[in-house]
Amino acid sequence: MDEQWYCMIGGRQYGPVDFGRLKEWAAQSRISPSDMVWSDLDQAWKTAGQISGLFGSMAVEPPLPQFRSRLAAGLLAVLVGWLGVHNFYLGNTGKGLAQLLITTLTCGVGWPISFIWSLVEGIMILTNSINVDSQGRPLAP
Repeated sequence: MDEQWYCMIGGRQYGPVDFGRLKEWAAQSRISPSDMVWSDLDQAWKTAGQISGLFGSMAVEPPLPQFRSRLAAGLLAVLVGWLGVHNFYLGNTGKGLAQLLITTLTCGVGWPISFIWSLVEGIMILTNSINVDSQGRPLAP
């Protein structure tokens, strides 16, 4: 059986596809060297530019994106999530700001609402139900 590939393009996951299809997408500019790809043999996310033969000799290997830690995000959510810290960490500034404002504008009276919200999100992050950051990059273990 051929190696199967998955890719993350614009925050959406596609696949499984074979390498030939992935190469077609690269030729059609549907996938760029900075998009993330994963194969069932390597079982690790890499940038498409790191995959030998995908873009030919014209590909310039982009810098690796910064992955956010699932453990760090989950612990931030459980410990200080009522301030929205975990959402700021994951790049979800709107949600983080909402949690911060609920807590501060109510002079702390609304913190239980933010706390329950962040506790649920923390559990979802730690159990991998929330598994990408705001830009669609997978969370590192």
